[in-house]
Amino acid sequence: MHTLIVSSSLNPESRSNYLARQAADWLTHNNIDVSHIQLSGNEMPGFDNSDLFESAIYLDYYQQAQLADNIIFASPVYNWSICSELKKFIEIVGSTDATRQSPFFDKLISFIFSAGLPHSYMVMGGIAVPLMLDFRCVINPHQAYLHNRDWQDSISLTADGRTKLERMLTAHAELGSRLRGYGNTTLWTV
Repeated sequence: MHTLIVSSSLNPESRSNYLARQAADWLTHNNIDVSHIQLSGNEMPGFDNSDLFESAIYLDYYQQAQLADNIIFASPVYNWSICSELKKFIEIVGSTDATRQSPFFDKLISFIFSAGLPHSYMVMGGIAVPLMLDFRCVINPHQAYLHNRDWQDSISLTADGRTKLERMLTAHAELGSRLRGYGNTTLWTV
């Protein structure tokens, strides 16, 4: 099983990027193959439905998403939503042209969120529903929503914070194993 982790914060020292690295370590330790896209430092082109499909960064991201059996999105929470870079990644990589179909179809998707307060825990709904409806993604209901109270300091999770992350990763690994071979077979339908 191969998991792609997409870290969407542009701050390389962000908590969501730290959590993505912790998730990669946990998955690797549990014999799951992992690749990691860090969006900071890799400016994506604007979505133009033309030159976009020939850009090197689009082709790289598309191929990595296509090869993955499942995906974990890591995002900071801003204004009760995912960061704009993650939305841009999903729009760009998920787009379809005459020769390519979205690589997100039928994939298991899990989420890691880093927030200041516990109040935005429903942030997953704002992106999970479009992923389910547009790409028929299977959404892991066990999100890792971590906020200020889940940190001992800027780089150490509390025991409860570690439990939240590991609970999501355990569910991700189990669901991924059960869905393996489910395939990328769906086409656009309404």
